[in-house]
Amino acid sequence: MRILSTSALALLVLAGCGQKALEECRTRANAEVETVDRLIEETEANLLRGYALEPDASNKGGFKLCAGGDGPLSLCAEKEKEAGTKPVAINPITERLKLANLRQRRRGLQELADRETAKCEAEFGR
Repeated sequence: MRILSTSALALLVLAGCGQKALEECRTRANAEVETVDRLIEETEANLLRGYALEPDASNKGGFKLCAGGDGPLSLCAEKEKEAGTKPVAINPITERLKLANLRQRRRGLQELADRETAKCEAEFGR
């Protein structure tokens, strides 16, 4: 009985490893499609908004109390980075062309991803 349960446990562990390998293979196969999907969503949002959003890390200054210096407490300069976004003008014509190119590129990438996913499933099983 002990040998049977050890064998069963080993099979479960191997099955779990196979499932993880299959998921990793699928993820790699679809990575480019997902990247292009994000770019399509971003471009569509830009066209709807009429402007793009770019990362903006602006510096914010201030003072705080510090120990040390000339006395027991003193003022120290402090810089904080504040992450956010800032609006940036777009050219709607260029954005529409970019969107059309991304959609066309996605179709080709999806065909490739489907073939790669089929290879994953053949190699690692369903």
